Amino acid sequence: MKKTLTEELKRMHTMIYGEQIVEQEDFVSSFLKSIGFSKEDEPEKADLVQDDLESFYDTLESAAQSGGISEQQKGGMSFQKEVESLQIALILLGYDLPRHGVDGMFGPETAEAVEKFNEDHLEEEETEKELMTTATPEMLNKVVDLLKQKDITSEDLKKLVDPLKGGGNIALSGSWVDMAKQMIKKFESFSPTPSWDENAYRGGYGTSKKLVNGKLEDVTADTRWTEPEADATLDYQIKNTFGPVIANQLGSGNWEKLNDKQKASLVSLGYNVGPYFLTARDFGKNIKKAIEDGDMEAAAAYINAGPTTGASSGRVYAGLAKRRGIESELFLS
Repeated sequence: MKKTLTEELKRMHTMIYGEQIVEQEDFVSSFLKSIGFSKEDEPEKADLVQDDLESFYDTLESAAQSGGISEQQKGGMSFQKEVESLQIALILLGYDLPRHGVDGMFGPETAEAVEKFNEDHLEEEETEKELMTTATPEMLNKVVDLLKQKDITSEDLKKLVDPLKGGGNIALSGSWVDMAKQMIKKFESFSPTPSWDENAYRGGYGTSKKLVNGKLEDVTADTRWTEPEADATLDYQIKNTFGPVIANQLGSGNWEKLNDKQKASLVSLGYNVGPYFLTARDFGKNIKKAIEDGDMEAAAAYINAGPTTGASSGRVYAGLAKRRGIESELFLS
């Protein structure tokens, strides 16, 4: 039974993505989990932080030995165990991350917490000014020392790790527009300045456009945002681009039979992969067909198996795997 199911899922993956053999096992694993099928003794994914205290310390100490953890550029803001561990450590030591929490992305909020920690605990000569927002080996070693002095327990760690195992840690409310904004803001942390991301300059909430005098303009290296400007741009794009385009591709009847969470899930997906994914890309066509057939479980499974690589570079972003999983959970919730 297991062998037959695994082979069938591999066949489906090849139909969706072509001969990307290297990624098939990840696809099979995530798909099996999405339909409630578990394999005995399946190993934990290496890029997920666990609630084992020894492993937690090992991750931080290994990061220190490897040269530390640097603030990532927009194109490299991937979900990773080291960043999650750093964020958990900061919270345990009193450096809260109120907007994004433990999201595995070393964005501005995490950088600010790192800088505050360095100011509080490291001598000026230990940390050069340009490294204040970097989790240097010296900083990480200090973090571990302080955690051990504080006598952090596995239960303390578990409270912060457990919410990461699913999408339940993202509280959503309001209309599909409101929920889509909340989802996108969770995954696309605010940046007041743009950086090159795959094929365009992006900033604000991860967008290549900025709303100026009621119209969307292309982002350049000189574009700047305030948070209200970024919020207004996101709101405009959801209401005037992503929502209408996705609804039009599905057809009004199919769009209207979706609940608000399902609509928000598709908009979050489209914001990341492009609004025309339902008709222009094979995985999107499968989502559309499943919705047309009323098979929402299949649609969620195809969302979960959606793209996790950069559009131009082909680079695998582990953060996108997490995002696809949460989007598929939201679609079925």
